[in-house]
Amino acid sequence: MRALPSSEIYDALLALCYESVVDDARWSTLLAALASFRPSAQLPDVGGQPSGGSDDDHAQPFLNLQAAIDVLADGKHGELPGRVAPHLDRARRLFEIVSGLREDLRRRDLLLDSLPTPLWLLDEQRRVAYRNAAAMRYAAEPDSALCEQGGYVRPRRATTGRLETAIREALGRAGPARSTHIASGSASGAEIIVAPLPAPEPDTARPHTLGAVSVLDPAVQSRHLAQLFQFSPAEARLASGLQQGMSLADYARSQGVAISTVRTQLRSLFMKTGTDRQGELVSLLMRLSRQ
Repeated sequence: MRALPSSEIYDALLALCYESVVDDARWSTLLAALASFRPSAQLPDVGGQPSGGSDDDHAQPFLNLQAAIDVLADGKHGELPGRVAPHLDRARRLFEIVSGLREDLRRRDLLLDSLPTPLWLLDEQRRVAYRNAAAMRYAAEPDSALCEQGGYVRPRRATTGRLETAIREALGRAGPARSTHIASGSASGAEIIVAPLPAPEPDTARPHTLGAVSVLDPAVQSRHLAQLFQFSPAEARLASGLQQGMSLADYARSQGVAISTVRTQLRSLFMKTGTDRQGELVSLLMRLSRQ
């Protein structure tokens, strides 16, 4: 096997340096390439790039690589470490920037995924740039007001034109950006909300996300409240009826149950929500439903 010229080795090391900026596994490959120059040298173990922790934890693999270059400095290709070192340091700084962006996105995803409300973020081409966990679950339901088709948010029943117009208005394509509420036409009475988002800073490396589409679906909110307070199915139905303004007598007739049964369920709702009066209970449920 012919020996590689120094220029080819240098180019290969530089490629590994900058590949490592976006691929953690390449740091180990880079160390292995350096070790191949001096197989007998005792090089530090680069290890895996940590996914979290302090700045010192993040810097350790790069410090190990710098140490590896020092060990190799007197080898056959001793002129290379000095040429590679500045690029290695630049790759380290770029990796820290990329890691910071990834951490920002991870925190954003954790925050948005904790929301019970379906939410889609749109880019300037009106395509879905992000959807939270609630949106993925909601879009998979056959009776939902919205779904995804070809990377775009689409209504299941309302006319597509109304949603497209609202998105254009939110993105500022038809004058100043503004929010729009659309009745979905679904049996649950869901309301679609399309709103503009602040434009990113000019020097940011993040993708442009300029619009948001969300759904306020009473059925989704009722399920969230039931999970939050551990309502039984019967208690959840009563809570929903009270939010719709039904009296206990009207609700009992609609369900075909005795008023005494409904009063027992109401007392259970009081206990689980920490409320004492029907008006206080309804006020709490209405406030939480709007979150």
